[in-house]
Amino acid sequence: MRNAEKIMIAKFFDMSFNMIISNNRTSDFIKIRSKIVAYLRDHKKISYKKIGTLLGNRDHATIIHAYNVHTNEFMEYEDYKREYINFTQYMSKDPIYRFFSYIIEKLPDCKEHPDYKYIAKLVSNVK
Repeated sequence: MRNAEKIMIAKFFDMSFNMIISNNRTSDFIKIRSKIVAYLRDHKKISYKKIGTLLGNRDHATIIHAYNVHTNEFMEYEDYKREYINFTQYMSKDPIYRFFSYIIEKLPDCKEHPDYKYIAKLVSNVK
């Protein structure tokens, strides 16, 4: 997983990537990690072992459990399902779009840059 993807995951869940991969076992963190596991497994075709490494050196059995948690939550709760779908749609956007959207959001003064209109036009065409 590239750093850009880690930044985008952290942005989506509104917390640092280090917080996401921390040892925090509260329900909210478990659900967030379960969504990430399912995304990496189903959309990126990454092995459980590799996902475990990416998410703070967790054992593959822990990752399998997280995937099972995701499956159960997805089938049972509409809010969970909706957020997971939003997450996968967000992550599937073109990386150029995500990157420039992030820059524009974080650097409001960039609108003064002479190339801003050009970049904004590129971003709107990439969506």
